[in-house]
Amino acid sequence: MNKKITAQTDAFHVSSHINSNERGSTMTRIITAISYFMLTAIFAMTAHTIYAQDQTAYVEELVTFNRGDATFSGTLSLPEGSGPHPAVIMISGMGQQDRDWTFVGGKYKMAKGIADHFTRNGIAVLRYDDRGHGVSTGTPEMETGFDDLADDVNAAVTMLRERNDIDEVGLCGHSLGGIIAPFMASKYDNADFIVIISGSFVSGEKIKLDQATTMPNIWRLSKDMTEDECNATGIRMAEHLSKYAESGKGLEVVQDILFKLINWQIDNLTEEQIKENLQYYKDVDEFRQKSYEGAVKYYTSPHQLSFTFHDPAHYISKVRCPLLVLFGDNDKHVTIKQNLKPLMYAMADPQTRDFTVKIIQNADHVYATKDWEVLPEMLDFTTSWIQARVSVDTVLIAGQ
Repeated sequence: MNKKITAQTDAFHVSSHINSNERGSTMTRIITAISYFMLTAIFAMTAHTIYAQDQTAYVEELVTFNRGDATFSGTLSLPEGSGPHPAVIMISGMGQQDRDWTFVGGKYKMAKGIADHFTRNGIAVLRYDDRGHGVSTGTPEMETGFDDLADDVNAAVTMLRERNDIDEVGLCGHSLGGIIAPFMASKYDNADFIVIISGSFVSGEKIKLDQATTMPNIWRLSKDMTEDECNATGIRMAEHLSKYAESGKGLEVVQDILFKLINWQIDNLTEEQIKENLQYYKDVDEFRQKSYEGAVKYYTSPHQLSFTFHDPAHYISKVRCPLLVLFGDNDKHVTIKQNLKPLMYAMADPQTRDFTVKIIQNADHVYATKDWEVLPEMLDFTTSWIQARVSVDTVLIAGQ
């Protein structure tokens, strides 16, 4: 069997899951700030808008689809013309995210930027609010396991395949979404292609241990701690989270670290940030207590338990459709050093005949420019890769 395997690792070097905190956001919610440290459908059109940019028009429709206890609210961007069009389903990273993947206090909308570029180049895009967040209802992500998240994506695929204006349906997952996409595809085998943006290929346990060293200041509990002490705290946290996930023991250590972490972070907020948070709490004491309780609930949630021992490499090798994996050379959350080797090992005997790895230069975990736009190199390469594997009426216009 002839397999198309390309590893585009030009200027490969290892530098080092960035969230809005690392790129200068105000920490309006401590729980949100720490939550990024790791990683039968019914269609109903309710509205549409016409967008015209660079002489290329497209339509956006508000859509909903159901799965279990959740009703998902999303936006479907459709290229100009009657179609049928190829479509991409955007799968968000860890933490509750809206359909645009809004970071940095609204400065950066990663999914919206990707959707705009894809749609103006002939590829429809579905992006939706995470379950229990934004306009979507249902049990929140942190209270569900990976099977539920994969089933959610399958419901989105089913909804799109029921439409006459959609043809091929692919998946584009970022970070955790890059773990869920191949897991879903190996479970249902109904994706026509997959794009993974900074998805990991080792267990959550290993990711947390790696982040303890690549991002040690995350675990700073006091001003006087050295970097080595921060590092050791992160490792201790990761080890006891794994212990708790496996045996139910070790929670006391996790609670102690989170208690100190939350208080240290709140103590270092500006007066403006404290004031902003007090819109949601009666006083600073309640802010501290609720933030601590939320952090403990998050790290001990079914979602995090799934993440700890899930082996993405096992599922990536079972993918049968064309597969593109992107890494950022400056990604400190999902590092090339930790993830490229297990990916290539898992793909030594792949099910797919079409597998590409691309390293994007000057890219962090969210592929943002200094002006908070999606990196053009990532957009252009990904768009061209998809266009080469589907039927589109539009060819890539570089930089759009």
